[in-house]
Amino acid sequence: MAPSESSPLLNNISSPSQFFASKLFRNFKNTRKWAVGSLIKVGMGTVSTISSPSSSLRSSNIDWNYSNGMSTNTDPFSIVVRTYASLYGRRSYSSSNNTKESVNNEEKKIETKHETNAVIKKQTESDFLLTSIHDIDKYIQSHKNELTKEEAVHEFFKMMKFCLAYCQLHNGRVSKKLISLIYSVAKGVLKAVQNNSQFLRDIYNLLCMLEFKNYPALHMPCIQLAFGFRETKDIEMCASLFENHILPILQSVYESKSDFYSDYLLAAFILLPEFAVIREDFVEKIFECTSKFVPNDCYSLPNAVIIERNYSVQLLPTTNQSGLIQVLKYFSKYFFEYISSVETKSKKNGAFDGNILVASFKNIRRFGMQIEIQKYNYALEVLVRNNSPQATEFFEEILELGYTKPDETTYGTLVKHLSNNVKKGKEGHDLVMKCYNDMMESGRVNQKALTTFLTVTRYHSTRFQELREKIANQLYDWKEPLDQFSTTEAILHTIQKHGIEVAYEKLGDLRREGKAEMSPSVYNAILHAVSSDIQQVTIAFNVLNYMIEDKINPNDHILVSLLSIETKLHNLLYKPGKVDPVIVDRLERYKATIDSLLKDLIEDVCEGKAHNYVLISAAMKRFKDTQEYDKVIKIFENIRDRMTMEAKQDGSIYLIVMKSCESKKNVQALYECLEHLLRQELPVIPWQLYRHIISLISRIDFGTAEQKDHLVEQIYTKYAPLFADVDQLKRQVDPKCLAKTAWKIPPGKGLTSAEVAFIENAKQVIARKSQESSSVTIDEQTQ
Repeated sequence: MAPSESSPLLNNISSPSQFFASKLFRNFKNTRKWAVGSLIKVGMGTVSTISSPSSSLRSSNIDWNYSNGMSTNTDPFSIVVRTYASLYGRRSYSSSNNTKESVNNEEKKIETKHETNAVIKKQTESDFLLTSIHDIDKYIQSHKNELTKEEAVHEFFKMMKFCLAYCQLHNGRVSKKLISLIYSVAKGVLKAVQNNSQFLRDIYNLLCMLEFKNYPALHMPCIQLAFGFRETKDIEMCASLFENHILPILQSVYESKSDFYSDYLLAAFILLPEFAVIREDFVEKIFECTSKFVPNDCYSLPNAVIIERNYSVQLLPTTNQSGLIQVLKYFSKYFFEYISSVETKSKKNGAFDGNILVASFKNIRRFGMQIEIQKYNYALEVLVRNNSPQATEFFEEILELGYTKPDETTYGTLVKHLSNNVKKGKEGHDLVMKCYNDMMESGRVNQKALTTFLTVTRYHSTRFQELREKIANQLYDWKEPLDQFSTTEAILHTIQKHGIEVAYEKLGDLRREGKAEMSPSVYNAILHAVSSDIQQVTIAFNVLNYMIEDKINPNDHILVSLLSIETKLHNLLYKPGKVDPVIVDRLERYKATIDSLLKDLIEDVCEGKAHNYVLISAAMKRFKDTQEYDKVIKIFENIRDRMTMEAKQDGSIYLIVMKSCESKKNVQALYECLEHLLRQELPVIPWQLYRHIISLISRIDFGTAEQKDHLVEQIYTKYAPLFADVDQLKRQVDPKCLAKTAWKIPPGKGLTSAEVAFIENAKQVIARKSQESSSVTIDEQTQ
């Protein structure tokens, strides 16, 4: 069928979308032999359907001439160009049959004349097409703030028909200036349509029809299309854009060693997260292309250093290395997004697959890309967060990097991984020991690595005694000064293993020799230990003297330790019985010193001023222990409306207040405290708090039966199911109901007698209230 003949395929096409989805367009893409005339005819039909009223007048004449020209049964391309060339005014286009019957001088003259005419005609057609293209460009530019999405696509569609004709006329060889014009107009139209999925596809398909032999694919605004397809989640178009345009361009410019603008590489980075998991072959290609254009050693360098080194690269613009710097910025941004995308997409497909990340980073190493440690850290964090068995393998990969070393974040993430494993008994023990031995054999040992192992095994010291002692001695003998984290962990181990006095001696040696960084956390390790052994109070005051000499201000944790020490000193001084006067005098002096340190803190807490809830809790506990219950109640009244959610969920403040109210026999304050707790609508409460509340309800008379029944019903409904299966009267095992793992789960497998009594009482209360409610309803209906 000739392209100009009426086709049933064309009759049902009323929009660009239908055209690109039609069999006709697919045949064109597959064969690349479809006459441009048919394309022009179909194109004009589609344009007229999406024209808005404001653009209909502008296109009416041009559409009429096209449709008129297509009615004759001749070559449609010639008809269109002939018609518009005559309108343009240079020279009318005449068709002739050049059948050669004989060869003579006269015919040679005619042939020469025809050749001359053909050149003139071609130039005429070319001038007309270029003028038309520029006219549409000027119209779009002058009305860019007024055109709607539909109007912008309409104008672009018309322009592309002239571009297709021009490309056909010159056999696919055009000037770079025209390609730049098409690129610029396409960018503007893409900006106008924003993230309209169908318009994006239409524009992309139009651009795909242009095949320039001398500048292939350079007319394609890849970065704008990449943004659009990414936002619309059009993975099919993302893959097409990368495979058919971005990748060929990058391969071409690399082989030709020619400079190019970085947009094409940036477009590849934009698509990187979209290819995660589903097209890892494209991910590998992007890494390979990046390694060809970006110097291996510049990924972690500051911009100033990159400018100073003045790398010789193909990336434009080269002024101040701005092309290279922009590429590095985009790569960093979208590589982090790629790692997150691997996590998200692999979870959607089922279980998280850590092998994908490990394989990607192996490809990066294979291509010689020396990316910064932060990217390795983030990938390790994702592996650890998903309990991936590849986490240890990946950490070993990091240790093998020759150009960088693990940093604090790396080892902090490793702590999480090893912490998850030390709880697994012998298997976890063997894994920790293997990591330590591998690290020692590799020679990549530093403070942070050793400190990590001390941190991980702190709460499992009985299983790792030899390892912890060995590591602590390594740190004490370290040639370079220890940082505050290493010093704190070493001191904590010594306290745990050898006692406060030995730890204090070690601290003194480190401080005297300048071998460690002194900080609040280091000193608090000693102070906290003294708060548990008040007989060592002299050491606490020596530590306070060190702090004064080192000009270290006490932080919240130190203040909590001092509050605990002060409380125990108070109890020791004023407990019944005889005490040595010398000891009393000494302790009185120590207590006065601590009192002066804590005076402002205690006054602030009593006045309800904002403080860390841990400090508030410690101050309230101090007054409870010294039997100053009124102060505890007063503090609670001042701070209860300003308590943070963290303070409410911790429960320690509520627990201290309830115990103080009970000791003071202040039932009204106790009831108000419980009511305040219930009004917070906390999803869960700690086991210790729940256990104390049900114990209180069984022992305390809350004035009226209604008040008590109200409390029983509320606590039973909101919190009893967290800890007990109230129907079967057994311990709750449903993980959806259990309190957070950070809070202690009730000991033992069975319910306590107090829990059983509370549940049975609550059921009776609810049944009685339900019966009373039913009786009231019946009475009302009777009346």
